[in-house]
Amino acid sequence: MTLLPSRSGKSRFGALRNHEDRGEVQIGATFARLSATQVMETACVLGVAEHEGGIPHVRYNCTLHRADRIFEDGPRTLALPAFLARFERAL
Repeated sequence: MTLLPSRSGKSRFGALRNHEDRGEVQIGATFARLSATQVMETACVLGVAEHEGGIPHVRYNCTLHRADRIFEDGPRTLALPAFLARFERAL
């Protein structure tokens, strides 16, 4: 999968706007979620770009925080709507 910037050089996700925090999905922003097993997953946004099919994607660094240790799980990519569904809380 190749991530491409939009023609304007900015992320294009205005047409998909159904979440108030979309403006917060910017490089360097951090989001978190707490799993059912009490593992805190944080996502530090590395980039937001439009897939060649026109779907915006978020590239982020994933870190898992457990009571006894922290795991750096490396970079991941999700479509923007899936990212916002997974990480509902910006830090």
